[in-house]
Amino acid sequence: MHRPSLRFLRLALWGLGMTLSRGAWATPLTLALLREKYASLKEFHAGVEQTKTSPYLLRPLKSKVKIDFAADRLTWTAAGEKPLQVYFPSRGSPVLESQGGLPTALPEPTRLKLMHTLEAVRDLVTMDPKLEERFTLKIEGQDLQVMPRAEGAPVFFRSIILSFDTQQELKSMRLVSDEDETQLTFESLVLKK
Repeated sequence: MHRPSLRFLRLALWGLGMTLSRGAWATPLTLALLREKYASLKEFHAGVEQTKTSPYLLRPLKSKVKIDFAADRLTWTAAGEKPLQVYFPSRGSPVLESQGGLPTALPEPTRLKLMHTLEAVRDLVTMDPKLEERFTLKIEGQDLQVMPRAEGAPVFFRSIILSFDTQQELKSMRLVSDEDETQLTFESLVLKK
């Protein structure tokens, strides 16, 4: 009976380790998998580290944020600030119920752009099928890139990149605009269907 050499076993184990570390056995990210996992969400609760970078800032601004989405409301609470709360009626435009740290009198175009941006974030979290009517969706590796279509409603971003691990768990969300970039790194995430 022939026994494999120790050298062969080491080589085989090294190859197996390299394969596993690259996630070769993980299921590739697809829109169908994301819809299956996120489409029927009833609640979403997250603790996030937010990092804002801009050429106008001396250094990145970091803050802790709590994001709660339940039923038809999205609440965004930055540490030390009043919560921003948006109501999403089944028909019609989102309604800003609590402005948090925003100025009390937003110009109408700015307010509408904010509402459309928050609605896009809500639709992304729940993988709403109508998302593709307003945005171009592109998967690269473990990232989903979302870009507004020219004919869509105005939003505050040029693209959003959602990064997932090999189990399709959301790890981060990066919002890129013409003026700045905001990275949301998920420290805790609870999803309820």
